[in-house]
Amino acid sequence: ALLMLHTQISLAVFADEEMGGKQDMSLTIQNQTGEESLEGVEFYLYQVASLDENDEFEVEQDFEDAGVSMSMDTSEESWFDRAVTLESYLICQAAENSPIEPVSIVETDQEGTAIFEDLQEGLFLLVGKPVAEDEILYAPVATLISLPYLDEDGDSLDYNPTISIKNSVRMRTDEIMDLSAVKVWKDAGYEQHRPSSVTVTLYQNGEEYS
Repeated sequence: ALLMLHTQISLAVFADEEMGGKQDMSLTIQNQTGEESLEGVEFYLYQVASLDENDEFEVEQDFEDAGVSMSMDTSEESWFDRAVTLESYLICQAAENSPIEPVSIVETDQEGTAIFEDLQEGLFLLVGKPVAEDEILYAPVATLISLPYLDEDGDSLDYNPTISIKNSVRMRTDEIMDLSAVKVWKDAGYEQHRPSSVTVTLYQNGEEYS
């Protein structure tokens, strides 16, 4: 089984002021590692939330049961943690024969580039399929992205942003390994309601591993 370690989230910036008028937008991704472009990698884009009249994120129905807050308050939970949780939720839904359909699917070209087009404003989850190059496995890191996109200087909105994909990298191996899981409770004041046990299921490439 392969355990993909997510260590960094790339360019997840969220605009909390004027989000602009309704218009079609695009998102360009560049998937490279060092000087090497990763070609033929499939990426899936899911709309997690839309914007309400107060320019706040309102979770989409498909993700209502994911247990992820859409609050702009990053002290609640980092956007990286939310992206990882949402990716896990997608895997679980697919395993239970209730897959969530992506807004769009693209594949990177020879330059490691792909474009999602005809997008509307909101919060999106970007996930990609791992790809093997020789003996190395590259696994794209799940990323939450808002459209329109607030630039790094925080002073302008980009309706057609380009972002660089981060990948976790590991050597492919046939060695047997042991994995451990730790359940972290976020239930201050409700500790007495914790179940006596928690079942953990391991998935490999989107399928239950046994």
